[in-house]
Amino acid sequence: MTVHSRACRGGTAAVRRLLLVSVAAAAAPAMGQIQEQELVGVAPSDSAFGMQVDVTPDGTWLVSTRHDGLVTGEAWVFRHDGVQYQHHATLTADRAYDEHGQTVAISAEGTVVAIGAAHVDATDGTVDIYRRSDDTWTHEVTLLPGVGEGRLFGSGVDLSADGSVLVAGAPLRVYRHDGENWNVEFDGAAFPLRLGTTVAIDASGTRIAAGSPRHTPVDGVFESGAVRVFAYEDDTWTHQALLENPDPFIAEWFGNDGVAIDGDVLVVGNKIDNEVDVESGAAYVYEWDGTAWSLVQKLVPDPASCGSFCGLGSDVAVLGDRVLVRSQGQPHPDNLLPAASASLYRRGDVDVGEAPWVYVTKIFRDVGRDIV
Repeated sequence: MTVHSRACRGGTAAVRRLLLVSVAAAAAPAMGQIQEQELVGVAPSDSAFGMQVDVTPDGTWLVSTRHDGLVTGEAWVFRHDGVQYQHHATLTADRAYDEHGQTVAISAEGTVVAIGAAHVDATDGTVDIYRRSDDTWTHEVTLLPGVGEGRLFGSGVDLSADGSVLVAGAPLRVYRHDGENWNVEFDGAAFPLRLGTTVAIDASGTRIAAGSPRHTPVDGVFESGAVRVFAYEDDTWTHQALLENPDPFIAEWFGNDGVAIDGDVLVVGNKIDNEVDVESGAAYVYEWDGTAWSLVQKLVPDPASCGSFCGLGSDVAVLGDRVLVRSQGQPHPDNLLPAASASLYRRGDVDVGEAPWVYVTKIFRDVGRDIV
């Protein structure tokens, strides 16, 4: 699935349209079939409705964030009534200037929402947890990083399917809900502070991918970046893999864009990769073979349709045998605004000579900055 947005100005207010695209989980020909609904909200002219989104696997619940003119954000929760999405609740924080809604995640049943707000002040960020009981949403807790170490805390958040495990960063922290409280289960203080700028947790809550964009390999390229994978085994989180930038370049910050993980598949976006053209971008697909994570394919754009500054890999998503990769687009010749898109890939049949992952189609509508 993907959610994307576009802005349309009119009168004294900006009308923000959030477009939800659902790709059917079926055979390859059916995967190009797209269903779409446009969610419209009216907000101050400098708001950003649809800035971040998440949706439950069955599509019943959707949460989207926006900012108002004071950079005070809020999250809007929508519920599908069988015909269309209806606004259900608005989740706010009693803090101005905190970028509440910079990141967002929702559990599979739509009962728990986590909202990140990096840069609350000069030193710290926050993650706010909300819980739904029947039709009522309640603010449960505000999670804070250690003193002086969390300016980017809230820049990455994700939830396990059942909503009991939360991963946040940076720095990387893993929390587990015991039925009453959220407790720190893993503290990544031993790793660089920027570990967790981007995070993803699989549905089972047993694997985590965390971007470490400022990572510099030993005798390697300065700040070329990496992604670390952690696994939950025997009631303990262990460091499973360090995936360094396969095509290192100075200050490329691999792991700073989208990361996504689902079972044995991990996808990492790198929107400034230069293989096809200057910052044309790429996405890297890794697979777990039971003993190690291995790079199986690098997805690059078609130079005929996505050349310099295309930014493929600015966000990524994976679900089963499907991978979705966002391109931030190239400036439009008429208005100089990026024309973004999302490319869908399916798992290939290597027995008949296909690549591990095969391009299916491209969604050309004005795709926003976040896909799920």
